[in-house]
Amino acid sequence: MNKKLILAALLLLGCGATQQQLVDRAAYDLQCPKEQLQVHQIDNRTQGVRGCGQQVAYVESCDGQRTNCSWVLNADSRPSQKQSACVPNETKACLGPGACKGAQACRADGAGYTACDCG
Repeated sequence: MNKKLILAALLLLGCGATQQQLVDRAAYDLQCPKEQLQVHQIDNRTQGVRGCGQQVAYVESCDGQRTNCSWVLNADSRPSQKQSACVPNETKACLGPGACKGAQACRADGAGYTACDCG
């Protein structure tokens, strides 16, 4: 039997994760409107999705029967969103050496405050 015919029959039976599931998942993960997404096939089980200046890759994951399938995020190019310790360049009052009243500024990278300056 022709391979294309077999593939079409499998798609009609609902086997495998759908393109619509992929687009819905990527729109949610990327926080990007569906109409701005571009899907690229990487291999038989992997799809890449680009949109809103970001890109991710998904792998199709199915049960043994291939009746319950979904797309699983496999690679993510989005920048990590680490929590900052403080707001960059923000200053606050502090107590320095000898209990002097001073100020300290949040470092430019938001990783923490500079030493208390009583000067």
